[in-house]
Amino acid sequence: MIIDSTYAGYYVNHESNPKDYRIINGSFPKEAFGVGMRKTDTTMRHKINRGLKILAKNGTLAKINHKWFGDAADSPLLKK
Repeated sequence: MIIDSTYAGYYVNHESNPKDYRIINGSFPKEAFGVGMRKTDTTMRHKINRGLKILAKNGTLAKINHKWFGDAADSPLLKK
């Protein structure tokens, strides 16, 4: 089965026996996700970026990622 890694992590993490599954990373290109907003709304962009950086720095983002996607969460904000 081929599925996006974000959804695969969510699906496996929410199964009753997650260890019964394995996620195999292939040589597929990385995908970028974004937040849509008007190009001219720089105030909103700065607030969102600042909020994401704060969540990454204080560990909240890692906790949220782990809760929903397990240990397979992959986010550039989680890289150290």
